[in-house]
Amino acid sequence: MEIKRELYLNQLISRKGNGFVKLLTHTFLRGTNLKNKVVILDEAQHIKNAGSKGAIAVRQLRARTRFALTGTPMENHPGELWSIFDYLMPGFLYRYETFRSEIERPITRDGDEQVTLRLRRMVAPFLLRRLKNEVLKDLPEKVEESRLSTLLS
Repeated sequence: MEIKRELYLNQLISRKGNGFVKLLTHTFLRGTNLKNKVVILDEAQHIKNAGSKGAIAVRQLRARTRFALTGTPMENHPGELWSIFDYLMPGFLYRYETFRSEIERPITRDGDEQVTLRLRRMVAPFLLRRLKNEVLKDLPEKVEESRLSTLLS
């Protein structure tokens, strides 16, 4: 498996030219050093833990422009927000130690409304979001289908 992975990555890296798109899973990202013009990270909630292998691998990607897409609410925890922003714009929300002491702890431990507002103002220009009731209008009707199958032993 590791040899196939390396061959695949070498093929990707050796391709040149405009318009080439590299689509990699989080698993394939680990241990790669691809250089890109644009990186779009789908399912960005997978890097909410800044110390995870996936988050570390994603932060090593080099790109002029970065996007993060997630269906997970950004309000879950300030530390998760920091991790995603550290991928998007390293340093924008400070080093984690500074962020934790000046923003995360006052919000989570003390419920500090002023600090919460400060964080919202900092990140608001970079968030495009739709509320659940807005998304529901765009979704097709739910279709459920039950199929029975025989299990063999």
